[in-house]
Amino acid sequence: MRILLLWNTFLSLLATLSGLFLVGFMSVHFLGVSLINFGDDALNWYTAHLDKSNIFIVLAVLAVILVFLVHMINGFRVMWRYFRHLPEVHTYVGNMKYKDSFLWYIHFLTGILLAIFVTVHLTIACFAGSHTVTTVNIIREQLADPRYLTVMGILLAVLITHGVCGIRNIIIKYNLFEKYRTIIFYGLAFLGLGLFALGLNNLYLLQ
Repeated sequence: MRILLLWNTFLSLLATLSGLFLVGFMSVHFLGVSLINFGDDALNWYTAHLDKSNIFIVLAVLAVILVFLVHMINGFRVMWRYFRHLPEVHTYVGNMKYKDSFLWYIHFLTGILLAIFVTVHLTIACFAGSHTVTTVNIIREQLADPRYLTVMGILLAVLITHGVCGIRNIIIKYNLFEKYRTIIFYGLAFLGLGLFALGLNNLYLLQ
């Protein structure tokens, strides 16, 4: 029983750390893509540092994919055990009145959608075409396909929603900032809306 408790504690911590890593990575990547607001040359400068023939870039991409898979599998594991009503998985959730809440289901629904749309995006970004550097013109060619544009729009929405819900979950899970939670949660909501607006603007400029 003690081993099971330690294992679940480890997996819970792994979910937190992998989620924070992915939030950090996506924040940097999102800001990089947002350079399109300063012109094509600014974004081309950013993408020039993401040369797929560079071994360090390849290793970095593989590391991100590995962390993403770990986070995704762990998330599906939590969902599976939660809906089977196994208490050791969501004990803390019951205590914080987050279980069965609207945001609880939104968190996991967006997680499922992310597993699908991130896979599509990574496949196209990493393997589509013979180019080693993705330029603005190549991105525009890809987004000219309305199906891919739709995928990116949905990915933007679910990624921000999942990230905001995840950070909110971590704050509650580890009992952080108890006196300031209301302000922080409203701040996260407004931040999410602002990022979504910026993301839509990026897509518009990249068409």
